[in-house]
Amino acid sequence: MAAAEAGAPKDAASLAITVQEATKKLTTLTFTSEMSVAGQVISGSGQQKMSGGKVETAKISQKMGDMGQIDMIIVDGKVFIKLPAAMLLGTAEQPWVEVDEASSNPAIAAMWTSLKPTLESSPVDTYSDFIQATSSVTLVGPETVDGVKTNHYKVDVDPSKLPADSQEKAQLEAAGLTSIPTEMWIDESGRPVKLTQKMDVQGQGLSTTMTFSDYGSPVYITAPPAGEISPS
Repeated sequence: MAAAEAGAPKDAASLAITVQEATKKLTTLTFTSEMSVAGQVISGSGQQKMSGGKVETAKISQKMGDMGQIDMIIVDGKVFIKLPAAMLLGTAEQPWVEVDEASSNPAIAAMWTSLKPTLESSPVDTYSDFIQATSSVTLVGPETVDGVKTNHYKVDVDPSKLPADSQEKAQLEAAGLTSIPTEMWIDESGRPVKLTQKMDVQGQGLSTTMTFSDYGSPVYITAPPAGEISPS
């Protein structure tokens, strides 16, 4: 354990470089996310196939509390989405809709704009962004998370240091946050394993947990059956 700790990055710059280099080599991954605020829980999970740090194909599900579940598939340069019944754009028989910025349906065209950040990045990019925006780093030490040997870090994220086009930057700064206590667990290859954040936003406690696993495992993602896709 001492040897693992001795070889671990101990400052923000070296930690950021380690994770960035590891992220560039990723081919596949599985992730989960959970955000809790004001008694509401939004949870998600998914798989992604990547190349050069960019998403090629993905399958993502997100449970939006009482609203229901949103499913999204990215494959062959196309994006398909299935919304909860209350928000349905398609039909009960054809619940999937291809999201296209050129769609004649204004709701679908607008959805493309809101989904664009998801299409251009991966959850591990958010993880990497947070590391690059840290104002302080503390190496807690080696820990095992879900059977994976990791190094545990406590960091303070400064939202003003996040990339200018980051959704998180705009949202966090709008909430008036200047520092976000964050804990990160990184495996021996520099790959993210877990991230937790707890903060107070406008008097409401907000907590977030993300996990990453199954790096390099086979991922098989296909488009929805043609008969289940509604004309858009």
